[in-house]
Amino acid sequence: MKKSLIICSLLFLTFSCRNDSENESKTEDLIGVWQQSKSVIYSGKDNSVLGTYPNDDPCEKNATSEFKSDGKLIISEFYTNNSNVCVARPIVIKNYTYDTSTKQLKVNNTLEGEITKLTNSNLELTANYHYDDNGDGIPDIYIDYYFKK
Repeated sequence: MKKSLIICSLLFLTFSCRNDSENESKTEDLIGVWQQSKSVIYSGKDNSVLGTYPNDDPCEKNATSEFKSDGKLIISEFYTNNSNVCVARPIVIKNYTYDTSTKQLKVNNTLEGEITKLTNSNLELTANYHYDDNGDGIPDIYIDYYFKK
């Protein structure tokens, strides 16, 4: 009986610790080049989807955000000009901080939002907008979805 209790206790501790570490986002996971796949607006009232905006423009989908280990964020954006040519905008370099305990991402000391999911290949950023998209009097939730290149 004692052996069974000890084994059960060890298994419980093993799986409990494993789950905690799996759910913990690490700053190292943020480092790299990210590309936005879509933005989704959810109702702040009932969490229903108000709009989904895929990043499917052939030119704009070249845009990337690169988080460097030295706290620099390099933003590359593109647009289609009047001649229908894909043109790169000037590269923008900003400073960022990411607090793993609060999940807050700040760019140039301004809160961009909360990283609600971060793995080595996926990032979900709940943007710090306080806008009521559907006019029901409750601010809606804006989530940007990214994948690592």
